[in-house]
Amino acid sequence: KPLEFRWGNGAVVPVEVSAAVTMAPNRIGVTAADLATGDSRVSFSGAIENLAAPRGSFQYRARVAAADVARIAPAPELKAGWAEIAGEAYWPGGAGYSARGKVHVYDLEYRDSTVRIRNARADGNLIAGPEAIELDDARVSGDVTGVARVGGRVAKAVLRGGNLDLAGIALAGLGGSFTGRGRLAGFDRYTVDGEVAGLLASGLVATYSPAALPWDGRVSGAVRLEGSFRRKEELHVAGSLVVTPEAGRPAVRCLLDGSW
Repeated sequence: KPLEFRWGNGAVVPVEVSAAVTMAPNRIGVTAADLATGDSRVSFSGAIENLAAPRGSFQYRARVAAADVARIAPAPELKAGWAEIAGEAYWPGGAGYSARGKVHVYDLEYRDSTVRIRNARADGNLIAGPEAIELDDARVSGDVTGVARVGGRVAKAVLRGGNLDLAGIALAGLGGSFTGRGRLAGFDRYTVDGEVAGLLASGLVATYSPAALPWDGRVSGAVRLEGSFRRKEELHVAGSLVVTPEAGRPAVRCLLDGSW
């Protein structure tokens, strides 16, 4: 019978556990151990030393299915994808631990009532401990609503206490770029602050509406988005934006300064 763990949101997660261990004076060796739930699996090996004041070091490898994350979190907008993580972990005793590794996310799909992101990928360096989980120097990319490939870099992503903070975002797509930062609070409310440069207005509209613009232009300036994944109607946009004409299309030039 699998062990059952209760997640922070109350979800009960059944976990199948298997392990092969060796015993020696003052040492417990873990030849191979596996934890599995759904399609996700974590494998590790290593040893616990100095049993009077125990500490341990391990090598680990994990393959996590987005479907399992969506079920446990819950995050029903996650439709598909995988994350593979491999590295080393250290346990100094007590409640402490530290882990480092490489993260590779692929074939990720996110879909809500407005936006669809497909074929998303991310690669970065993992640093984890009891207080926070960090992903540094992440390279990211994905297809947004099937109309544009967006890619770039996130210098640092930190998950702490149910809040995800993103710093040093630099993305290119839709004919232009975005630089800034973002925050996801409680896996629901989000804020994004930054600067856009040269984004095609037609491309922006196409990410959420099938109706084509009768004109086109390049959008640049400061922007701030606030909203909720659970309550889409609470989206709020503020900015100071300039739209300049796009060659070969009906000319539009304007200044947008306010909130919507």
